[in-house]
Amino acid sequence: MRNSYYYLIASLPYLSFQKPQALSISEFSLRCNSCLNRNDVDLIQCILSGNLNKAAKSLKVVGEWLSWDIELRGKLAGLRAKAKGRDESPDLTEPGAKALNYNLESHKLAMDIFSAASPMDADELHESARWRMIEALEHGQYFNLEWLALYCLKLKIMERRESFDTEAGMDRVAVILTAAKGAYGTGKDEELSDAA
Repeated sequence: MRNSYYYLIASLPYLSFQKPQALSISEFSLRCNSCLNRNDVDLIQCILSGNLNKAAKSLKVVGEWLSWDIELRGKLAGLRAKAKGRDESPDLTEPGAKALNYNLESHKLAMDIFSAASPMDADELHESARWRMIEALEHGQYFNLEWLALYCLKLKIMERRESFDTEAGMDRVAVILTAAKGAYGTGKDEELSDAA
């Protein structure tokens, strides 16, 4: 049974940003392999492997999400560059991605992320915004490859979030702060840059 979108999609668990990952990427990939044709499986694999530009050529929703994500990352890079006293932000334009203009809404979102109390809070805000954009793109997509592609993007976000190890992160922060304290106290700026 190939291209059985109804069967495949009906078998997938509901994903929630606030809940643990309900399905592994490898299990999702196996389900896709058993229900989709080779071209569709290849597109899903492009998304899973991070080759979104290739998937965006065939799937409009992936292109829209990628353009939005690149724009938001560009705004964040600009804010970081400005905070470091640089005039220019890095060019994050990727081949195949069209520039969309989300104006004040995306600027406010970038400011909120940039102004977060901690890197973890900033990451949570960023990933939550990415999730909401995927949900917005889901409207009108039912039992088709586009819906599966967006589901794939959600799984990638969940996988990344679940890979975080709070204890290891706190240990890393302690090492950086210790190095910073030592560099500040001795005037050895190079120790700080090596620790980061």
